[in-house]
Amino acid sequence: MLLRIDCVMFRVDDIDSAVAFYRDVMGLVPSWREGNQAGLEFPDTAGTELVLHSDPNIPPFDINYEVEDVTAALRFWWRPAAAW
Repeated sequence: MLLRIDCVMFRVDDIDSAVAFYRDVMGLVPSWREGNQAGLEFPDTAGTELVLHSDPNIPPFDINYEVEDVTAALRFWWRPAAAW
């Protein structure tokens, strides 16, 4: 059902400094930049990215998953607690 982590998102105070840290220290590869957001790819994990942003209207942390079937995943995760 769960294929991979698609995106991990963090709010940061300074986009430029954060991009430099994740690029120079952690080895991520910058892939895009748009306003107060930037995406960096994990070099050995195709399609998974770290998104940095400084927008107070976006949650400080978020994680997105890729699944085979969105409808089936929602049914599975939103089932009644007694089914767990």
